[in-house]
Amino acid sequence: MDPVSLRPARARLGSLVRRHRRVLAGLAAFLGVLAALAAITSPGPAEPVSSGAQGSGLAPGRVAIAVRLPTGADLLRTGNTVDLVASDDGGSALVLARGATVLEPASSSFSGSGATVLVSVTRNEGLALAGQPADHPIAALVTGLAAGQ
Repeated sequence: MDPVSLRPARARLGSLVRRHRRVLAGLAAFLGVLAALAAITSPGPAEPVSSGAQGSGLAPGRVAIAVRLPTGADLLRTGNTVDLVASDDGGSALVLARGATVLEPASSSFSGSGATVLVSVTRNEGLALAGQPADHPIAALVTGLAAGQ
């Protein structure tokens, strides 16, 4: 395109910006505040809680991870031992974690059915659980009850 033919468009754009400069300034300020709030409240990447943290209460070599269970989470109690199982694409059972210890029992999910349970697993099992696709629900098989149950 010839630079001469862009002059009328630039003039109209400049006129439009001058006419609506307060609205544009308010929009820019709003976007700046929104970006600042997003930077402040951003939780960052999810990392399992390592057993190296002081006062974490985890056994050496273990991490804590939150697991969403679609059913049965309300039956679990602190101290229960569970195997966490999911189905693979072929429909076969895939054990993601053996001997996971329930640290914090079910907290309701706001997104509908199911609940979230905090469990202690090995680091490799934690990574397997974190990488589990959302369309493959996880089930908990109780293998040991907490003391007093």
